[in-house]
Amino acid sequence: METHNEYRQMHHSQHMDLDPKLTEEAQNYAKELSIRGISLLRHSRGYKEKKYGENIYAICDRHVLPIDPVKNWYSKVCLYDFLAHAAKSKAVPVKEFTQVVWRGTEKLGVGRATSHLGKPCTYIVARYLPRHDPAVRRTNVDIGDFNKEICNDSRYVGFGARG
Repeated sequence: METHNEYRQMHHSQHMDLDPKLTEEAQNYAKELSIRGISLLRHSRGYKEKKYGENIYAICDRHVLPIDPVKNWYSKVCLYDFLAHAAKSKAVPVKEFTQVVWRGTEKLGVGRATSHLGKPCTYIVARYLPRHDPAVRRTNVDIGDFNKEICNDSRYVGFGARG
């Protein structure tokens, strides 16, 4: 929660509140993903029906700190064009970044589960209300105090996303 809100502040978005119902739903879906396994990783039906925003993170054979998934989602900032309000390349989705900093989002729920199907894997699910809407990025994703130099600083972005 704290990491989400630090990134949001950088982009002039208000802090989100942790929502118990979204947290319970995210926890249940993280458990479901852990049972399915990493090869069947996909967004939930509710996300596809546009009921809420959703970011998913999964990694195996590695200890996961609470900041890791958020850094991973936020790292797409380095692939985002603030003038066009779109990805720099159509081949690279940036919805994880835009959802983290989406100005209209007020509530967050986060779930975590671990499986040991073959190898230990951790699944993190974050759910957001209201969800991001690519049609109105211009009014909901602000460059704020973003400085592209952070794209080379592992304290802010993770796992190789460089702009």
